[in-house]
Amino acid sequence: YFFSEFSPYSTLISGGQATKSILFYNNARQKIGLVGFWDTVAFDEVGGIKVKDPDTIQIMKDFMANGRFSRGVEVIADASLAFVGNIDQSIEQIVNSTEYDLFLPLPDQFDLAVMDRFTCYVPGWEMPKNSSEFLTDHFGLITDYLAEAFHHQLKHTNRYEEVSKRIRLGRAVEGRDEKGIKKTVAAFLKILHPVEPPSDGEFEEYAAYAVECRRRIKEQMNKRKPDDEFAQIDLSYFDKDGKEVVIFCPESKNALATLEPLRRTLYEETADVETEFGGVAETESGQIDIELTPSIEPEAGPPKATEQHFTIMYGDTGYTYESILGPYLVGAKSVTIEDPYIRLPHQINNFVRFCETMLRAPTIRDIKLITSYDDKTDLAELRDKLEELKQSLLELDVVLKIELNSRMHDREIRIDNGWIIKIGRGLDFYQKPDSWFAVGTSDLRLRKCLETKVDIFISDAFPESAAENHSHETGLAVAPTSNATILNLIAGHEDASVEFKSSARWNYRKGAQDPEIELAMLKTIAGFLNAKGGTLLIGVDDKGKILGVENDVKLQSAKTRDAFGLWLGNFLMSAIGKTAMLITQISFKNVEEKDVCRIDVSPSPKPVFVNVQKLNIEDEFFVRMNNQTQRLSKRELLDYEKQHWGIG
Repeated sequence: YFFSEFSPYSTLISGGQATKSILFYNNARQKIGLVGFWDTVAFDEVGGIKVKDPDTIQIMKDFMANGRFSRGVEVIADASLAFVGNIDQSIEQIVNSTEYDLFLPLPDQFDLAVMDRFTCYVPGWEMPKNSSEFLTDHFGLITDYLAEAFHHQLKHTNRYEEVSKRIRLGRAVEGRDEKGIKKTVAAFLKILHPVEPPSDGEFEEYAAYAVECRRRIKEQMNKRKPDDEFAQIDLSYFDKDGKEVVIFCPESKNALATLEPLRRTLYEETADVETEFGGVAETESGQIDIELTPSIEPEAGPPKATEQHFTIMYGDTGYTYESILGPYLVGAKSVTIEDPYIRLPHQINNFVRFCETMLRAPTIRDIKLITSYDDKTDLAELRDKLEELKQSLLELDVVLKIELNSRMHDREIRIDNGWIIKIGRGLDFYQKPDSWFAVGTSDLRLRKCLETKVDIFISDAFPESAAENHSHETGLAVAPTSNATILNLIAGHEDASVEFKSSARWNYRKGAQDPEIELAMLKTIAGFLNAKGGTLLIGVDDKGKILGVENDVKLQSAKTRDAFGLWLGNFLMSAIGKTAMLITQISFKNVEEKDVCRIDVSPSPKPVFVNVQKLNIEDEFFVRMNNQTQRLSKRELLDYEKQHWGIG
C-alpha cells in the first residue's frame, strides 16, 4: 500500500515477469526501463516474480552495486529497489532451523551475490497491521505534498559523507556491510533531520538499527553458504565514549542454528517424502513448503540397532544420549567422538553425560574425544576440567584420550563395532532451560531440543579406533600435523609443514653444546605455531639421514631420554609460553635403532613470541613460509596479524 499509494514517484510491480527490457533498458526502442523513471521500484510478493533470463539478474547485481549497468550503452540511474514478501512460517521456527532462513520468500534466481547487495532487511513481523487506530485526528499534510517534499529532499541532498565522518564501525564489518549501514543511516538523517544534525544519542540509535538490519542479511547468507565467507556476523559500532557495541537481531539472539549454522546447502534435491517428523516437500511449481507437524515423542524403550535417519525438530522432548546411542553400544569396547564444540562449561557437562551413557555399556574400556578450540578458548581451564573427568573414568577402568584439532568442523561418533552416529549439532542439541530450577534441567528426557538431523549407519570399512600412540599419558594431546610415520615424513622431504633438525642442543661441527642450535629449533616451532602448524623431527639431518638424539641425551645429568624430554618441555615452555605448549606435543620414536624426537605443532589461535634471556631474544616473531622460517619486523608483523588472525 505504501509503495503504490503514498508517492507518485514510486511504482509497484505485482507478480508477472521481471525482464531486463522492462526494468533496465529496451534495446529495440533504445529507452531506459523503470529504474530511470522512478525513485523506487518495489516488487510485491517477490516470491512470485519470474526471472527467466539470467542476464536480468546479472544487470540487477551491477545496478544494485553501483547504480549503473551496461546494455550496449552505459546507463546510470538513481532508483532504489525494494523487495516485499510474506513469511508464512513461524519466525521462531525458522531462526532455530538448520534448514531454512528468512530469505525463503525470495525466488530461486536470487543468489547470494544478489542478497549481499541488500542494504537493509526490515523485519515486517515487528510491524503492526494497518488499521484505523493509527490514523490521527489532528491536522496533517496531504500525501501528495509529503511525497513532493521527500522527492526533493532525498534527490538533492547527500548525507553519506556526513555519516562516514561520524560513524565508526567494528572490524567484523566488511565492505558491503559498511556501505549498507552507512546508506541506511544517511536515509534516516535525510528524513528525520533535514536541517540540523542529530544528537549523539539519536545518531547511535540510527547506527544500531542500521547495523541490526544489515546483520539480519549477513546471518541468512552465512546460513546458506557452505564455507565461512559470511561468518563475520557480529557486526558492531563504537559509541561516543569509544566503547564497541555488538548488535544482535532480536529474533535470532539465542538461536544457535542461525548464530552457528551447520555448513550445508539450503535446498537439497529431495523427493516428495513425508516423514513422521514433518519436513520439506517440493511442489510442482518449484516452491518450498515447510510442513510443521506436532512434536512426536519417541517410542518408549530402546529401539533396535538398525540404520536410522531422522530429524529431531525444534522444541521436541524425549531424546537423550541413552535413547539415541544405547542400542548401538552392545559389545563395543571403544568409542571415538569428534565434536569441535566441547569447550564451554555446558558443552563439557554434555560430554560428561555422554561418558556416563558410555559407562552403562559394561564392555566400554576406551573413549576418545577429538575437539577443537579458537582464540577465545581458555585451554588451561579446558585441560583442568577434562583431566578431572579423565581421572574419574580411570577409577571405573575406562581410559579417556583427548586430542585438539583446530581445523575440524564435522561431528561424528564412531563405535568399534562398526556403527557410526552423525548428529548434526553434535552433543549440544538441547535448548538452554528457561531456568536452572525448571523441569528438564537434570532429566534430559524433559529438556526441549534444537532442530538437528541424526544419521545412524554401519560402515563396512570402519577405521581402527586407536591412532598412533603418543608419549603423553596425561593432559591434552594435540592432533598431529600428519598421521604419517616418521619414515614417511622423511621420504617426503622438508616442506611448509615438515622440518628436520640434526639435534636440539648439540653442534656436530663444534662437537659441543651450542645455544644457537637451541634457537634454531625454537624458531621452527614458533614458525609452525604462527602459520598452519607442522611437524619437527629432531635427530634427522637435512638430507634425511637418521642421527638420533643420543648426543642431546648425553648433555643431561641423568643421561636418559626422559631427562632430555623433561628439559625440552621446560625449555619450550619458558621460551614460547604455557598456552603454546598446550598445542605442542613431544614424542619419541625408535627408528632404525635410534631415538628420534617428534614435535607435532597445531596452529596457534593467537600470535606466539620467542623469548630466550641467555641469548637476549625478547618478543621476536617467527613464521613458517614455504619451507623456511622467517623473522618478521614490527611493520610486517602488524600486516601478518591482520591477515592471519584478523587482529588490528
